[in-house]
Amino acid sequence: MRTRLFAVLASLAILLSLPGSYAQEPTLQLLVDDTVIIGIVTKTDGSPAADLSLLLQDSSHPQSAATILKTDAAGVFMYTGEALTEYRASAVVDGRTISATASTGEGPPAPFQWPPIYLTLGALLLLSLIPAHFLKREDA
Repeated sequence: MRTRLFAVLASLAILLSLPGSYAQEPTLQLLVDDTVIIGIVTKTDGSPAADLSLLLQDSSHPQSAATILKTDAAGVFMYTGEALTEYRASAVVDGRTISATASTGEGPPAPFQWPPIYLTLGALLLLSLIPAHFLKREDA
């Protein structure tokens, strides 16, 4: 029992004496809401990557031109893309290249539109025949 406790304390002392500056990896997270892509970029120390330029490529159409975006002070960027499309974002943060992919959804439904006016008026004229049929006088 004492040996196990001594081993745990010794390993804890060794871990605490090691330099604590182990660098994390920078992160690029992409969140999707229908056709809107929201990206969050952090540096190796966990702070936001402010004013960072990154490249957003439409993976569904590789021949299309890439879009250059810039993060704000909180390391966040937003982009409104096309529906049902896959995008790949890539950036260089602290000398390391990071990338992430995201697929957009279907997007909002199209707004309701009335049929052309001539169809609407024609339907109303036909419907006006119903009361006219019941209200006509019988002159016999």
